[in-house]
Amino acid sequence: RRHTRYISVTGVQTCALPISIKAIARDLHVLADNERVYCATPAYLEANGRPETVADLTRHNCLIIDNKANSADWPTRTPTGQSSFIHVTGNLVTNSAGTVMHAMLCDMGIGHIARFLVHEYLQSGQLVELFPEERVVVSSIYVVFPKRRDLPLKTRALIDHLRTEFSRAPWSGT
Repeated sequence: RRHTRYISVTGVQTCALPISIKAIARDLHVLADNERVYCATPAYLEANGRPETVADLTRHNCLIIDNKANSADWPTRTPTGQSSFIHVTGNLVTNSAGTVMHAMLCDMGIGHIARFLVHEYLQSGQLVELFPEERVVVSSIYVVFPKRRDLPLKTRALIDHLRTEFSRAPWSGT
C-alpha cells in the first residue's frame, strides 16, 4: 500500500512522495518529535485579548494549515489528560506553514504550528507561546534511506550528522 507523505525542509519547496511504509519500516530513524505549539504576536494578543483556555480559541481568528496532518480541528487535552480536539475558524486557510508563520508575524491571528519553525521567533519575543502545557506531538521527523547492506560513506556521514544536529536542536526541548 502506498501513502503520500509531505516532506518540508526550510528553504526547499515542499514535495509529495509516494512512500511504501512497509518497505521503509526498517530503514528510517526518528530524529526528533514534531511538536506543535499555539502562538501569536504580542500585538495580536493586545488588540484581541489573550485566550485563557484552549476553548477560548473559538472566539479568535485562527490561522489554519489545511493538509493531511493539520486542519481546523486542533488537538488539545482534557483535564484528565485525554486527547481531544477543538474546532477553530479563521480568515486564513492554507496548505503552507510558511504562510501561517508569516500571517502570525503580521499580527493576523493565532497559529498552531511546528515548534521548530517558530522557535527563533518565540525566543526573540516576536511570538508568544500560548498554553505550553497543551503542546502536542503530532508526528516525528525522520531520516529515510534505501535499505542496503552497505550504505555509502557519504550517506552514513549525513545520517550521523543529522542525528547529532537534531539531538542538540534548541527547539527540541532537551
